[in-house]
Amino acid sequence: MKKRILVILLFLSTLLTFGAETEYTKQNEINELIQTGIYYYWHGGDLKKVENDFFKGITLKGKYDVVEESFKKASLLNPERLDLKFGVASTKIIQGKTVDAIEKYKEISKQDKDNFDSRILTLMYSKVLDDKSIYDSTLTGLNKKFPDKTKEFMEKNRECR
Repeated sequence: MKKRILVILLFLSTLLTFGAETEYTKQNEINELIQTGIYYYWHGGDLKKVENDFFKGITLKGKYDVVEESFKKASLLNPERLDLKFGVASTKIIQGKTVDAIEKYKEISKQDKDNFDSRILTLMYSKVLDDKSIYDSTLTGLNKKFPDKTKEFMEKNRECR
């Protein structure tokens, strides 16, 4: 009986250790991707090398593609980390892919219903694109969910009106 309990405990501890090791490995990969993205943002580098090392099957056109793909891949490894999704959206803005960035901000807003920043960024970039429909619906939602914060933001940033 004791042997049976020992075997069960050993099996359970192995399962728990495997899960923790997998999370550790995943976090290391995320950290490496983030560092790659940051490095290419600041310094650029050999696109062919990074294509082969990290992004097999993806043709990169410039350093911002590396940054975007790094954050995308990291975000897929840990979809709960909104900072990684904000990173993807930011690189889309840098590349002039504002419509795609707005979609990413909307995705963040759906995932985190209380995220004020993603909604404000959607509002501001829809204003830049002169997309009245998105602007109006976002402003309505902000006024409903965050009336005081929205009022304060709009008073400080009159150009967003």
